[in-house]
Amino acid sequence: MELKPALILDVSDPASKAISEISKTGLVAVIMKDNKYFGLIDDREIRRHGADISKTKCENLSMRSPHIEKDYTLEQICNSFFSGRWKALPVFERGKVAGLLTRADVIKMLMEEGLIKNYRAADVMSSPVASIDPNATLANAKAEMKKHNVRRLAVIKGGYLEGILSSFDLSASDLYLAGSKKPPMSEKSNPDLQPVSSYMRKEVHTLPISASLHEAAKMMVENEISAVIIGDSTKAIGIITARDIFETAMKAGKESNERVFLSGLSGEDKAQSQEIMEACRQFIAKLQKTHPITSLSLHIKSYGSKYSARARLDVKGLLIASSNEWGLQPAVESVLRELRVQLDKRKANKMHLEKR
Repeated sequence: MELKPALILDVSDPASKAISEISKTGLVAVIMKDNKYFGLIDDREIRRHGADISKTKCENLSMRSPHIEKDYTLEQICNSFFSGRWKALPVFERGKVAGLLTRADVIKMLMEEGLIKNYRAADVMSSPVASIDPNATLANAKAEMKKHNVRRLAVIKGGYLEGILSSFDLSASDLYLAGSKKPPMSEKSNPDLQPVSSYMRKEVHTLPISASLHEAAKMMVENEISAVIIGDSTKAIGIITARDIFETAMKAGKESNERVFLSGLSGEDKAQSQEIMEACRQFIAKLQKTHPITSLSLHIKSYGSKYSARARLDVKGLLIASSNEWGLQPAVESVLRELRVQLDKRKANKMHLEKR
């Protein structure tokens, strides 16, 4: 297990210490309280709390996250990373922080173990890709990410792929406002009103539709990225993220026969995890006779009282659905209904083609 050095701070430390390091590494700060693990801070939390956070304490920015024990199995590690969109997680040994394990490190381990070698990129990718115009504002981009419950957008102009914008790119403006030393633009500018083209990355890593999942994983590791566009320099057909790779590895794991994979729940919402898992299992059971469902993954994100749910149903190909509702249960029910609608449409189209 290859570990990166960890920035370890106390809950009483000023958040500016975490902000400075995160802006350099793009990783996380490990926060402790009374010598026990309290949580971590990453660019998402900095962006979520807004501009005036440089004088606050680390405790106010920390978010609860899993941690990894040094003796965890690879499947347990994958499950920890799948539970949320974590760039890195702390590894503990005998109660002490041993270092950070990054997504790229875990993907490398999966490649070495051969757990993802028998999959095609087309079988794992999400399609279509959430996208945005380069002339749209950062505020528009944030709204699109929230709407689709994604962390990155393909930047498309006139049908052509011009770049990619991630939540880390968006956080550049907020990191400056929170205390970054080098502003990306005039202090009088409102970052939310700036065009996407000012923050997008023009270098987009792509693979053809014929590529293997192993090739996608290798590209992520070699380029230190967490997503690969499936298509070419002119068209984005689909996208594969690190979490998609973890999900695939968990399906292939031998420790569990579970077909429902739930992630994203935090705080008090975790108490409803078993109820949501059971609803998903019942959804599969009702449709299993007519649809060969392999698995269902569901990622939840909350925005106060509003919830975003994104589902991936593996049924001889992937179906993707998302919903945004007031309340956790309504969001889950809505996304499952959308999946049912898509299944019915697929079945109707198949019957129509068979009659021709």
